[in-house]
Order: sequence, then C-alpha cells, then structure tokens
Amino acid sequence: MQYQSRDQIPEKYRWDLSSMCADDKDFERQLEDAKALPGKLAAYKGRVSASAADLLAYLRLSDEANVTLSRLGNYADRCADVDTRVARYQVYSDQVMGLEVETQGACSWFSAELLGMADEKLAAFFAEEPDLEHYRRAIERELRMRPHRLSAAEEAILARAGDAAAQPERVFSQLNNADLTFADATDSKGERHSVSHGSFIGLERNHDRVLRKSAFDSVYASYGAHRNTCAGLLAAQVKQLKFFADSRRYKDALEYCLDANEVPTSVYDNLVDAVHRNLGALHNYASLRKDVLGVDELHFWDMYVPLVDSVDLTFTYEEAWDLILKALAPLGEDYLAIVRQGLEQRWIDVYETPGKRARGNLRAQCVGQVVLHLPNGILQRIEAAIDARIRTLLDVAVIHMVLDGDVQLDSHVIRCLGVKGHVLVLGHKAHVARDINKGKLHVKARSSKPVELA
Repeated sequence: MQYQSRDQIPEKYRWDLSSMCADDKDFERQLEDAKALPGKLAAYKGRVSASAADLLAYLRLSDEANVTLSRLGNYADRCADVDTRVARYQVYSDQVMGLEVETQGACSWFSAELLGMADEKLAAFFAEEPDLEHYRRAIERELRMRPHRLSAAEEAILARAGDAAAQPERVFSQLNNADLTFADATDSKGERHSVSHGSFIGLERNHDRVLRKSAFDSVYASYGAHRNTCAGLLAAQVKQLKFFADSRRYKDALEYCLDANEVPTSVYDNLVDAVHRNLGALHNYASLRKDVLGVDELHFWDMYVPLVDSVDLTFTYEEAWDLILKALAPLGEDYLAIVRQGLEQRWIDVYETPGKRARGNLRAQCVGQVVLHLPNGILQRIEAAIDARIRTLLDVAVIHMVLDGDVQLDSHVIRCLGVKGHVLVLGHKAHVARDINKGKLHVKARSSKPVELA
C-alpha cells in the first residue's frame, strides 16, 4: 500500500524516534550542548601519553561524543528519511555532519600521540589503569594502522575534508529520493500502476509480462535521463576514495576500503573468482527460467516473477509478525518479549510515501526502516521491506538477529551504541551479545572479559 501523506498512515505503522530526541526542539537543544565536545576532546592533546588516567578519561569522553553524535545524526537522518524533500531535516543532518567533522578534527592529534608511545610505556598504562583493558582491542587496531597514519597536522587536514568527501553520496540520495520520479506502468489490460522504489520489485514479480516490461522501462528511462549526472557523481565518489587511499599510502581504493574492517583484498578477489568459476550454474538457471516461462528471450523483467504460480506467498504486515513470533517460540518467552517490543514500541516505519528514502535502491522493496532501540539510545538501523509478500516475512525476521547470540558489528554500528557506561571505540570491531535473561548488553574485546553495561 502506498499513501500520499504520512498523516494518512495510522500511528502504529509509523516509527517512534522519541528515544533519541523528544522532538525537534529537543534535538536543537542537544545539538547546542554537543558543540562543546570538540573543545573538551582537544583539551587532552599532549596529556594522553603522559598519564594513564588521562588516556582512559579521553577514551571515555570519546565514547560519549560518539554516542551523542550518533544519536543526533540518527534522529536527523531518520526524520529526513521519511521525506527527503523537507529542507529542515537536511539542514539538521548537515549540522550534525559539520559537528562530526569538527570533532574528528579536534581528535586528529590522537593517533600520532598514541603511536609515539613506546610499547613498554603503553604496557605500564594498562597495568596502572585496569579499566583500559576495555579499550585494548581498540588501541591494538590503532597501532595496526601505523603505516597509514600521518602527522597530526596532516590528519587534521584529512578530517576537515570529510564533509566534502561525503557530498557525492548525499547529492545522489537527494536525486534518487527527492527528485527522481517514474511514469506509471501499464499492464496487458491497459490498466495503470504506480511505479516507485518500493513498488518496483513487486511489479517485476507480477505474472503479467507486459506490466513487468512497462515497469522496467519506466524506472530505467528515468535513470537514463539522468545518466550524465549519475556518472558524474560516481566519478566524484571514485576520486574521493582514491584521494584518501593515496593520502594514507594504500595500494589502491579497494585496499583502503577493506582495511577499515581488517579484510584483506584476497578475500574480495576470491569472492569474485568464485563467482566467475561458477557462472555455469547461473547460466543453467537462466536457461531453465526461460524454458519454464516459455519466452523466446529472457530479459531482466523476467528474473523476479515466480516460476510457480500455484502458491500464494502474500502476507499482511500483522500476519508477518504472527509468523515470526511462532517461528521464534522455541527460543522462549523472554526472547519473544523483546521481539514484541519491535511492534509495540514502533521500531518499524512500514509504508511508503512520496519522498521517502529508498533503501537498497531497486534491489528490494525497501519501503521502511527499522530502529532497534535500547532504553538509552539506538543499537542498529536495519531496513524493512513491506510489500505484502514473502519479503515482508524475511525482513521482519531479521530483527531477531541482534537480540541474541554472537554478532559481529563493524565500526559504524559500534558508534550507534547509545547505552549507559562505556563502549569500545576507535572504530574497531567488537564482539557483542545480548543477554536476554538479565536484559543487559555485553561488549567483549578480543583480550578481555565481557563488559557489563547497565
């Protein structure tokens, strides 16, 4: 279902962002308070290498800054998501981005100062301040980056370039979500169907081939009309990645992008090689699909339609929730109680409206977003695709992934942890598990015991 205005959508289908900021005035107040963070962080320059206590205090303050800015950024971005045409939230997002860049600049000296410490001195700091153990993994990752770190002055320049470097993605987002529109598709009976980011895959799954082709032509005609703009934005993105890769002495942009999560380029190359070695299976599948559909030529608009038309995999949003709860019942009532919070506390923004940001581009029917809340902030944002089909079931099911078991979360997720206490920082990976029985969050570094966060 597509609404023309959010006011038409019942409240239970709209997400609740009040755990981040009560309203826009609260956001503006918190943003004003956060402007003191860069100065507070910069005040530790020259002190973290002289005192274990000051190193710990700086890391804790950096935690606070990351949580605060992530909370403010998420509020601004989620408000902007629901209608990318509203200028106010674009301004909010830009303001947070500017403060993040200023904060990064205020911390640009830290790497050089930490890397300048002798191993023996750092070991003594760990012995003197046991709570530094919580940050061992983060510090080890920073030390690992020694070949790619620059002087404090050079790091400050790169930090100031962060806002400009983010513009290609931001400009494309505005083009894709606010400016781009698609002509209606027409089916074999001459009836018209609205085409949007959210409805496209649903139309491509329709058994009416005329409708599928019409929807495909509609979408790609619109992108084709902006091909030069899209190409220019892509070129700008490639250039900014190359700039940072060269500045940090990486072999190429691929190595630079993967190294943030400690993934060697051989893993990427092996994945590509594995696909190439097994293309025959894909070709066989395409041939089978062509035969089953009974078409002379197989086109892109034939790739999503189900090969079996006797099974109806259609679910409403509520039916999807019921099925998920039944499937997770073996995990126990405590587990289910947390999952139910997703429905009761409105973690999901369900329906598509004009101007709403399209997640996943056209790869899935990404109509809504999910904010997974802890009482004091945000754990993670994931996407929910609500198109009343099997994808609904799968996307709602993904909620349970962060509620139990062992999860590897990378740096941008760690920065979104809005909890009391202190979490690991410096963009490392952490080992995170949710203790369902105690209702606590545990963060475990490679060389330390779990840290309980109240």
